[in-house]
Amino acid sequence: YFRDCRFETKIGIGSAALVARVPRGADIVVVSAGSNDYESPRLIDSLKAVRARAGTARVIWVRPIPRRAAEAVDAVASLHGDAVVSFAVSPSDRERLHPRSNSTLASSIRQQF
Repeated sequence: YFRDCRFETKIGIGSAALVARVPRGADIVVVSAGSNDYESPRLIDSLKAVRARAGTARVIWVRPIPRRAAEAVDAVASLHGDAVVSFAVSPSDRERLHPRSNSTLASSIRQQF
């Protein structure tokens, strides 16, 4: 959905491991974090570290579904005036974490560019 962008992704990692993957000097950084470690007491600190590493980039967060993670993402995003994009959960997703439509989510993210 973003062939013109550079990706640094890994499925299933926690937010703390994401910090080192955030590119320095990027204009825009899209972050999807918190779903895998929403019960971690260090979640908010990890998200703040992700945001700090992004520096002056425009950061667009994908709001995770678990409430605790969504609240943490919203809190960090609001500290920096970052955009947050939500999505509808796929009804066939047993984990209740993944989007119903990747193309719809991508379109919502692209609107924030």
